[in-house]
Amino acid sequence: MLAAAGAYGSVPDIIESWMQANPPFEGINWTNGIEAASRVASLLVVLALVDTKLRRRLDPLARRFLSAHVYWIARYPSLHSSANNHRVAELAALFLAGTCAPGLPGAKRYLADGRRDLEQAVLDLFHPDGVGAEQSPTYAAYSLEWFALASLAADKRGTPFSATFHSRLHAAASHLRWMMDDGGRLPRIGDDDEGRVLASCLQREDRYVASVVALLARWLGDPTLQPPASDPHLRDRLPLRRANASATVRAECRLAEDPGTSTTQIKAFGQGGYTIARTGTPHGSLVTVFDHGPLGFGPIAAHGHADALAIWLHWGDEPILIDAGTYLYHSGGVDRDLFRGTGVHNTLEVEGADQSVIAGPFNWSSHARALVIERTASGLIGEHDGYFRRFGVIHRRALFFERNMLVIEDRLVGRPSKTPLRWSIGFLLAPHVAIRIDGHRAEIKTKSGRVLSFCLGSSHLGWAKMPALHSPAFNCRDETLEQLRVGATFGSPQHKQPYVRTVISACCIAPEGSETTCHENAPGAAAQGAWI
Repeated sequence: MLAAAGAYGSVPDIIESWMQANPPFEGINWTNGIEAASRVASLLVVLALVDTKLRRRLDPLARRFLSAHVYWIARYPSLHSSANNHRVAELAALFLAGTCAPGLPGAKRYLADGRRDLEQAVLDLFHPDGVGAEQSPTYAAYSLEWFALASLAADKRGTPFSATFHSRLHAAASHLRWMMDDGGRLPRIGDDDEGRVLASCLQREDRYVASVVALLARWLGDPTLQPPASDPHLRDRLPLRRANASATVRAECRLAEDPGTSTTQIKAFGQGGYTIARTGTPHGSLVTVFDHGPLGFGPIAAHGHADALAIWLHWGDEPILIDAGTYLYHSGGVDRDLFRGTGVHNTLEVEGADQSVIAGPFNWSSHARALVIERTASGLIGEHDGYFRRFGVIHRRALFFERNMLVIEDRLVGRPSKTPLRWSIGFLLAPHVAIRIDGHRAEIKTKSGRVLSFCLGSSHLGWAKMPALHSPAFNCRDETLEQLRVGATFGSPQHKQPYVRTVISACCIAPEGSETTCHENAPGAAAQGAWI
């Protein structure tokens, strides 16, 4: 709003103009509670930033603006399938309005109800291990930003939220910190519509999650949560009044400051369904994320993708195995389904079908159920049943961390309902990655020269390079990326057993323009993993 004021007029003029063009409860801007909540937060931030003289001039306008918005939000709450980040935004906006404008009609009720319901919402939307129940890091960060703003307001009043509330926020920040690469970026798992509570610039905020985690690190008083990098933002200037987190809480979430070359830290987030491995290399941390959790939040799993047993991989500050993204919601049509489908994720696909069955832009009629069935000293084995009812098979995937290698073993277990049964495994490669294929071996070279080898354990199989869909940002579609893919048929003469072993080796940094050959470590190399 302040940026717009510089270009289009004074702050009072902009508010007055908006109110005249959008009379209370009429028109398209009064159909969605989360948008009304966002306007409440924006106005309150503007009032906090302007000088006292301008704030007094704005007061009558602001009260009319806030009164209409909080009445509408309280009258039409997001319930049932929308009782997710939408409801968090509404509750936080009511709490903030009640805190900052105590003279508003109903302000005491907004404070009391908002506090009570926010305390419950943080437990509903975040598992005890900190994983966001909507199965999307950016949606988790969006809800966390609202929770943090409400908490800052409560601290300012001298009535902080409960220790349970703070502990759950700390766990959520820790989970996101574990997912971060050395550049402060995370895999874009699940939906991401780039929603932000506070937006201080018109450009896309590439490291939004890191910015929110940095805010929580300062507020919770835990420097171990501090991201390795983040972009300057208005959030950095918010006043904080929290005491330091306890040593016990910090120890539960600490990453090793220097994991060391070829040493892997593995942490399981069992309730939320992720295992994250961080391997130290001379060229940066190798971060692997493995999904063995639920499809999404609640019965409709609105923002989840059909990505059970998928992996994402970053090395240093570079994403390498990535997510296809989101593209669009309701207006996306068939593309909405494509970007949520199994075929564009880093997992196994059977007969070109999705693991979970799509039933609308934000609905699924059948959920693949994933779980971990075994943990070893150097890895784990997970499986999901998404294909069992239709094709009679269960997908089982094992991950083992051996020195600088990630060993992936994929199996189809069961009695196929048809033979031969077609299957394929894909890995979506990040932009600007060069690929060289030689039968069952493929070599990946990143823009900065990092080299990885992908080696199949069977000479009967070979890698193929396929065009792939990618949405680098909401409402952006890119068809220039490539997917490394291998496939065969279960029951064919050359592939009677549905078993594939893939070894991904982090090799070296290759000078620009040079040819580099990766050499896989000897099979069975001693594991260097350590569970946290």
